[in-house]
Amino acid sequence: MYPLLPICRSALFACLIVTFGAGLSWSRGDKHGDIHTLKSAGCRAEYYLVEDLATGYMFDKGGLIKAQSCGNKIGIKLLAADAIDFAFLSSSPKKLAKKLKIDPAVSSQWQIFRIARSPIVTLVNRENPISNLSLQQLTAIFKGEITNWQQVGGADLPIQVVSYAQNVESGILMDFKNTTVGMMGKLSPTAIKLPAPKKVGAYIALHEEAIAFMGQSTYRERYGKVITVNGKQANKENILNTSYPLAATYYLVFDLKNKDKLSPFLQYVQSEKGKTIINEEFLADFKQE
Repeated sequence: MYPLLPICRSALFACLIVTFGAGLSWSRGDKHGDIHTLKSAGCRAEYYLVEDLATGYMFDKGGLIKAQSCGNKIGIKLLAADAIDFAFLSSSPKKLAKKLKIDPAVSSQWQIFRIARSPIVTLVNRENPISNLSLQQLTAIFKGEITNWQQVGGADLPIQVVSYAQNVESGILMDFKNTTVGMMGKLSPTAIKLPAPKKVGAYIALHEEAIAFMGQSTYRERYGKVITVNGKQANKENILNTSYPLAATYYLVFDLKNKDKLSPFLQYVQSEKGKTIINEEFLADFKQE
């Protein structure tokens, strides 16, 4: 059996803690009327979605959510340590648990709900004439096998790959790698690695040779232009029918022993009001896995 990995105390203190409608009490079994106060932690990108759902849940049902934005790895470790009621993740919980060597006896008791998907867009500088790449071409570029835009029908200009730094713990990075170079694959050795989407976008805007990816929810027009992949746009229809190959998936994960406690919140998430909130920035896509 695998031991639980230790949780870095300094990393936990660095988590951003936001409480909706209550003080910072973290004692287990907190209740607000007949509804439990739920403690959660996880993905920085999904945090804002959880924040919006928590606000709607509070006004509609009177329930309270305490959420920490501290990354997928810490979120799943907190869940494994029974320190939170649910984790919100943008990486496959099963793959993440295996990678972090979470005790299978613990992770086998988790219930996993997919709640949303969001396109991962590929962007280039607005002066770049390229408007489409095949997934095969995109993969070769990010591996460093295609190194000049002329090789894919563009100008005679060296390609500069831009990505996120590994310490960002981005689910977007993990999903992009999984679809292109492979989860254990490596990006181009000459890739520039930056700490945030706005840094990546700013670089693309200033460099005609650059190419990058990011979650659609963090993309801004000033960064550059979004190109199609396999001739498909990153829209709702193509994401849900999977003809557009690049998308991040967002999950809620909890231990089965907490199912009754989470039931009111899960019902709200899947309600029409919950779907409306999700669809403002993401694509509601519910499935129990």
